[in-house]
Amino acid sequence: MFKQALRFLDRGISGAGYWSTGVALFLVMFVGSQQIAIYCLRRYWTFATTWSLVRLSAPIGSAAHPTLGVALHLLWVAPFCSLGILLTMRRLRTLGWPDWLTLLSFIPLVNFFFFIVISVESAPWGEDFVPGKALLGIGQRDWLNLAITVPFSLMMVYVSVQMFELYGWILFVLTPAATGYLATYFFNAAGRRGFWHSFGFSLSVLAFDAFFLILSHLDGVVCVLVGAAIVSPFLFIGAVLAFLTAPAPGTLAAYLASEKRRYRPLFSLVVLFLPALVPLESRIHNRPEEFQVQSRIEIAAPPDVVWQHVIAFSEIHEAPTGLLRTGVAYPIDAEIVGTGPGATRYCVFTTGKFVEPIHTWEQPRLLAFGVSSQPPVMQETMLPGGPPTLHVSKEYLRSRHGEFRLVSLPGGRTELIGTTWYDLKFWPATYWHFWTDAVIHRIHMRVLEHIKQEVEQR
Repeated sequence: MFKQALRFLDRGISGAGYWSTGVALFLVMFVGSQQIAIYCLRRYWTFATTWSLVRLSAPIGSAAHPTLGVALHLLWVAPFCSLGILLTMRRLRTLGWPDWLTLLSFIPLVNFFFFIVISVESAPWGEDFVPGKALLGIGQRDWLNLAITVPFSLMMVYVSVQMFELYGWILFVLTPAATGYLATYFFNAAGRRGFWHSFGFSLSVLAFDAFFLILSHLDGVVCVLVGAAIVSPFLFIGAVLAFLTAPAPGTLAAYLASEKRRYRPLFSLVVLFLPALVPLESRIHNRPEEFQVQSRIEIAAPPDVVWQHVIAFSEIHEAPTGLLRTGVAYPIDAEIVGTGPGATRYCVFTTGKFVEPIHTWEQPRLLAFGVSSQPPVMQETMLPGGPPTLHVSKEYLRSRHGEFRLVSLPGGRTELIGTTWYDLKFWPATYWHFWTDAVIHRIHMRVLEHIKQEVEQR
């Protein structure tokens, strides 16, 4: 048996063969592990659990047979781990890399990116890249391309959002650029196929990512569409860089991919070091940024009349318009308990109540308040049965305080100014606060227009 194992290791295996065999073995192992975890350990067994082995998901009941479950799981997983080790060593020997790198297979999360690198890396004789020597046809290469780039980008989402609770530059800038680079590079590995055709393929990767994000309850439809608007330009930049460096007959890249040279493409560094940058960014972006939104309206009534409708107003029956129709929470009522500083105003939204302790009461000029608690900022358009997304449940958009200022105008008129200060934990903030400012302004105007209507029709 030992000699057979050695002969197995000495035979080469292509990146496509390694990846497809590994994925098939992983899926079979996952299904078995899931059943053992559910029926013996009374816990869900997720893809993230399998990859990271950090923790099991929430229990679904007391463990019926914990000892038996652990024993069965070890017996079930052991053959797959052994096959995985042999396959990895075989692939490393095909590449001419040392066997000890197999140890990276046992490091949580690092193993995933390591598998991608050795799957797409070229062997010394260029078996994966040299035109005319490809082991896969064009269509098969494209499917393999998707099978590598889509999991890579989704794993980056998992590392950034689920592990470090970070929506930042790496997620929205570097990851799409790396994804565009990888997808376009391999799309043109067997010969140039046209830039726009290549970029279209990169967009298909983005579409698959969006589908799986919604399917896995990591985000909702609206947020995915808004996110696509910022990631698409960086996907384009990555595609341009890859198209300029992809191997083509007569180019330097093709020479470097030939039998005379070993070529270590840029994606090797990207795949290995991009996840390592996430904890660094989480230390830099450890505090939210504060923004201010101010809206105003003129009302044909003096300030003392308008004041009574500012501290509390009747139910708003008007249907939401514009951005408020996308699932964003919007106000429908307001009431106040008490008068003067120390009173509490309750602004009722479609998702719950804002609790607003009054700290400045200068009738009829200024009503200023803090926000001690707020309801979810939106109701995501998602598949049923999933938990709320992280940025909603952890309040990545957090209202801090607000005010209504009444300015007396000639002719017995009033300018009513509403201002909100809020924290935002999304980066690049320059892009995201464009959307949040627009939403909050629309919320302001819904209230201000209702107050105007109430006062002028009294």
